[in-house]
Amino acid sequence: MLIIDCCSCENLVAKQLVDKLQLPTQHHPSPYKVGWIKKGPAIEFNRICSVPISIGKSYTEYINCDVVDMDCCGFLLGRPWQFDIDLLHKGKANSYMFIWNQNKITILPSGSAKHSKVEEKTIVVVSTGCKENRCKETIW
Repeated sequence: MLIIDCCSCENLVAKQLVDKLQLPTQHHPSPYKVGWIKKGPAIEFNRICSVPISIGKSYTEYINCDVVDMDCCGFLLGRPWQFDIDLLHKGKANSYMFIWNQNKITILPSGSAKHSKVEEKTIVVVSTGCKENRCKETIW
């Protein structure tokens, strides 16, 4: 599950997703702890990962995320990602829009009839992991 959070100052990816896609991680340059992501004690962020994502065929990018064992979602995109792509939130429709390589991309909530639209075609958000020139896609 993907969450777009305007209040988060970080982009986060679930450790379970990183493990499933066998994505490489690195040590975090400045580890820190938070307590709101998972029930129980505070969690330390000590790994980072460059996560390849795509939305349809129009949007493909690597997003730097902190890796954390969280149970609220698989992928949380915070203000850094939103700022980088100049994301527009439409509150009444609860949708997000941005333009990428001259393509208008709209992300709709998962409860709507269509999850997302790219050039008026229904799509879903997928995470793509590439290892040894062989790519695999996982709908999370």
